[in-house]
Amino acid sequence: MTLLASVVVWLPLVVAFFVFVMLARLLTKQTILHRGEAYWRTVTRTVAAVVAAATALGIGGLIYVVWRVQQVWALRPSMSGNWAAYASDYAGYTGMSALIAILAVLGFAPGLWLIGRAAFLWKVRYRRSSVPDVVTLEQTEIAIQRRAAVDTAAKHGIDLNSKTNIIGALAGRETTTAPHAVTTKTGTANAFAVVVDKMLTATRQQNTDWQVGKTMVAPAKPGAGRALLLAESGAGKTELLTSLMLCHRANGHGVLFIDGKGDRRDAENLADRYDATVHYGGYDFFSGTASDVIERLMKLIPVTESTTYYADEARDVITRVLGQWEQTNGCADVAEFGALWEIAVAEELDRIAEDESTRPYLTGKVQGGQRHERAWLSLQKGLGQVEQFHQADGWTVPELLATEGFHVVPIVDGDESEVLLANLMIHDMRRYLAQKKRERGTIPGVLVIDEFAQIVRENLSEMPAPKMAATMFETTRSLNMGLYLSAQSLAGIAEDENMQRRILQAGAALIVGRGKDSEVEANAFGTVFHGESTGDASGVEAKSTRAQHTYRVSPNAIRELPNGVFFFGQGGSVRQMIVLPARR
Repeated sequence: MTLLASVVVWLPLVVAFFVFVMLARLLTKQTILHRGEAYWRTVTRTVAAVVAAATALGIGGLIYVVWRVQQVWALRPSMSGNWAAYASDYAGYTGMSALIAILAVLGFAPGLWLIGRAAFLWKVRYRRSSVPDVVTLEQTEIAIQRRAAVDTAAKHGIDLNSKTNIIGALAGRETTTAPHAVTTKTGTANAFAVVVDKMLTATRQQNTDWQVGKTMVAPAKPGAGRALLLAESGAGKTELLTSLMLCHRANGHGVLFIDGKGDRRDAENLADRYDATVHYGGYDFFSGTASDVIERLMKLIPVTESTTYYADEARDVITRVLGQWEQTNGCADVAEFGALWEIAVAEELDRIAEDESTRPYLTGKVQGGQRHERAWLSLQKGLGQVEQFHQADGWTVPELLATEGFHVVPIVDGDESEVLLANLMIHDMRRYLAQKKRERGTIPGVLVIDEFAQIVRENLSEMPAPKMAATMFETTRSLNMGLYLSAQSLAGIAEDENMQRRILQAGAALIVGRGKDSEVEANAFGTVFHGESTGDASGVEAKSTRAQHTYRVSPNAIRELPNGVFFFGQGGSVRQMIVLPARR
């Protein structure tokens, strides 16, 4: 009877212990609740205050229960006393103490929830094979990442709807905009995006050119700012490029933006809001040396494997026509070029009339026609397109970069003359890069080309788009020039796997937004080595486990990315980021 009475007295503390153990096990084991995004909500100050208050009440309640138990135990009878009456008298008091103990332990539930959530996160990150429900595990990882993106966005006044993938301003909160000044050890950097917390497969390595704390910044040196941006239409590429360009402008870098979408509203927005200079044509086609003009003119002549001979012949004709280029100080427009052409032909005819031994070239007849006539006919279509955007004493690519301003050239990919202009600009840029490399100079500016694969045409370029992209990335860093190329997919730029690898290994950062066929892009971020479990038919019990390489960024995660959310990889660093909207 003495033992039974003692158990009755100490029952509240025994109940408290068992309830605590059961609660701890329940809140630290895998449950179906882990599939929901709400379960992984970031701990705000309000939530932290609630957890602290509940824990304090729990501790206070347990202290009170201990005091009550000690009171009753102090009134226990002697060994020869009436223990039955003692137990009967204080049974109600003890029962009330047990109820208070249960309520007190429930006060620890919020704290145990946070501890259990952290423990499960650690298990998912480092010991996935010990998680029994393999189906819930995959859904849990998705929920963790999507909730982390939503909460990170909310910290900066951005409303990210993970169900509709729509992004906008959060009501009642000030939105962080780009360029967002962040303090570094050496000064100030300008951020265009923020890093999403809790990316389970993020690398420990941090790229110091691009990341400062929890923000992604435009590199201080233009040459470090080289990136390939891949995302489908509507995924937020334009917003990302705008914020990134504004950050480079805030760094004092000149920016030249070739907009392959050709949307004039976007161009006018950049002009009205950010003092960009928009160029609708005005390009000086006949600028530079005779060699420069010859190479541009050759872009106007279609070249195939079967027409290489005629292209070589046309080059010879053009070279002879421009033989007096330096003496005549060039020409102002297509009409003057035509006049120069006629003068060259007339001069040859005069020489032939004076000396019958002179062998004609321009006027020599080949296959029923004169060489200069055949070359002129090959140039006619292209020269007609040049007239639409040429301006005497207009701008050139080197001049735009040298001004350190913000220049925008919209290009409509369905307009052949504008596509020609874009290809001529890229051609001039490559010649300018080669010249600077020979001079051991630098180009402290930034070139941005949106829809790169759409505007680089094989018949207008000296090399296909993939080789062009790889070559430019490989060249620009040593010249301290920034380069950003945007496309809808890597396969859209290069179908050949070897060329895809060359582009990805050219040293540029990889920025990937939402896309449907995302296996190639996912593979570019590398793999992570961890344990993979197989489940039973229901998927609720883990069976065997094997260690293997899996995607660091899964293809499905790329397919489901919200607007304005991207994965970033550079120099071993892999992050998920949310683009900050451009400052209005």
